[in-house]
Amino acid sequence: MAVTSAVDPGPRRASRTSARQFRVLLDYIESHPCMVSARVPSSYGERERHWQVVAGVLNADPVSVPKGKDKWKKTWFDWKCNVRSKARTNGTKNLTPLEKRLINLTGLIDGEDADVPSSKSEPASNCLYEADEQFSSEWNRSQSQDSNGVSPPAEASFGEHHEEYIVPTPDGHLSSDVVSDRIIVLSDVRSLSSPCGVKEEPINVDDEVVSVEFQPQNAARTIAPAGNVITGNVTPRNVIAEDCSRRRDPQPSASNVERRHTPSSSNTSLLEMKAKLEVEVLLATKRKLEAEERRADAEAEFFREEKRRASSLVMLHEEEQRKVAAMAEFHREERHKAHAKAELLIEHRRFFVEQQRTEVLRRKLLFLELKKARQDLSSNPSVLSP
Repeated sequence: MAVTSAVDPGPRRASRTSARQFRVLLDYIESHPCMVSARVPSSYGERERHWQVVAGVLNADPVSVPKGKDKWKKTWFDWKCNVRSKARTNGTKNLTPLEKRLINLTGLIDGEDADVPSSKSEPASNCLYEADEQFSSEWNRSQSQDSNGVSPPAEASFGEHHEEYIVPTPDGHLSSDVVSDRIIVLSDVRSLSSPCGVKEEPINVDDEVVSVEFQPQNAARTIAPAGNVITGNVTPRNVIAEDCSRRRDPQPSASNVERRHTPSSSNTSLLEMKAKLEVEVLLATKRKLEAEERRADAEAEFFREEKRRASSLVMLHEEEQRKVAAMAEFHREERHKAHAKAELLIEHRRFFVEQQRTEVLRRKLLFLELKKARQDLSSNPSVLSP
């Protein structure tokens, strides 16, 4: 009876990523955001080194199946997409604390495809800022609020699209992105080189112009500006002068008096905003050039790697050529040996043929000697008698 012994294969490893591995991966990416963000200055080799390190840390789990850095990159991307879909479908209330950390890190709810935002907000390097028609009304409203002692609310609000949003900044506070003392609407921009178009809505002063039509028979009922009644002995010239003065200098309302001072302050604020937007454009251009420089460095590194690979291929080809030359030399030696053996065999054959001829001659001589001996015996039989 055969006895079979069961061999314990050890603990079975799980093929799925555990929550601890997701937590370790998220902690490492929070500490090194350059791994998943192209806006953080880093080289291609540094990002690959970070992925190699975190892959080694994650593969140290004895329960999970080890994976390469490319598989871990795919795991990160799939996890991020799944959390974004879950957050947009069911909201953030059903998310786990780890998934909320991921959303806070990547900004998936706002529709941002960037992996990790930098420490301070950066304007888009491929766009410039334009003020739309809403800017004039917002600016006029803020002017009236300032005159009444009411400051605009310091609260950012998103528009209908994710590409358009309103950024408020309080008076006297300089922001790193958009420095302005009013509410500015940022919208899609088409080029970095085109100047920013800022349109100011013209101020409409709705003042009623007093038109007085002079009639001689109604001159007694005309009211003077000081409240005195003009009697009938007033000449028409005075009434006409009064009418012209009223047409030239109408009495504005309180709101119109405040609005009459807005053009100068508007020009000043527009110039300041234009200068600040130019600074932002220059900063965006600088970031774009830095990104192009990093891309050029990555391409140079890639070309150096390709050059090293080509050099190794050339060395391998030369080694193969040396091997082929050695094999050809070996075959030539073998042919020389075979030729020498063939010549030796030919010499042996010739020697054998000569031996055969010599043997034939010896046989003939022996046969002749026997024949001669027989003739001698037949001619002299006494030789055989005793």
